[in-house]
Amino acid sequence: MKTPEEAIDFLKSTRVTHLSLDHDLGLTDDRTGYTVLLWIEEQCAENAFRPPSISIHSANAGARRKMDLAVESIRERGRQLPPEDQQSTEWERFERYKQLRENREEKERMLLANLKNRKAELTALLERFSSRGYEDPIYRFYHQSFKVFFNLQPATEEIVGALRELLPEQPLNDWFLQIVAEGTGRKFTQEMNEDWLRHTRPIVEAFFHARYMLEMAVRYADLDAPPLPLPSGWAAFLYLFNLR
Repeated sequence: MKTPEEAIDFLKSTRVTHLSLDHDLGLTDDRTGYTVLLWIEEQCAENAFRPPSISIHSANAGARRKMDLAVESIRERGRQLPPEDQQSTEWERFERYKQLRENREEKERMLLANLKNRKAELTALLERFSSRGYEDPIYRFYHQSFKVFFNLQPATEEIVGALRELLPEQPLNDWFLQIVAEGTGRKFTQEMNEDWLRHTRPIVEAFFHARYMLEMAVRYADLDAPPLPLPSGWAAFLYLFNLR
């Protein structure tokens, strides 16, 4: 699609899951990718519109900054946070979301510092769950052994506890917490053998998600500053702490 109107019409007509926008569209007027973001923001505020995942690929540095701030606004509205002031001016919104971005950047710097400080501990934990502590419990799942309950659930809880300590005051991602909740705290009964997958797949899934985040923590623990371009693993790790 080459015009804002085409993009907006498509957003109206179907459920879009991901949107990638440029700013400069080569049009003769002021219609840009930013026009689409303003429409989405308005729909989120007024009509409870569910925004798609949005990425910006503009090479126009000044415009990209403005678009990034608009995306932050859309994300906050999409989480159904109460708007502070729907009558605020564009400048007031700009200043508010500038502050929001600066707060998130500060938390990202804190996260990097804490990763460095706890690297040895996290590395040792990952090594435990990369050898027998990883190999045997997955075998137990396929072997249909009740030990999958007693091995993987405590492992998941231990990993999540270590991850929480990296930014104790920052809430973890809701999806991640739901996956962990559904895959921990389960008690084995003989009847579960009759429907093994239904009872044990959430346990394995929760462990895999926790272990993945632990692996990303160790992989990026030596960073001195937020990486650019943004690696997928670091982006996922930021999502864990709601910093994207």
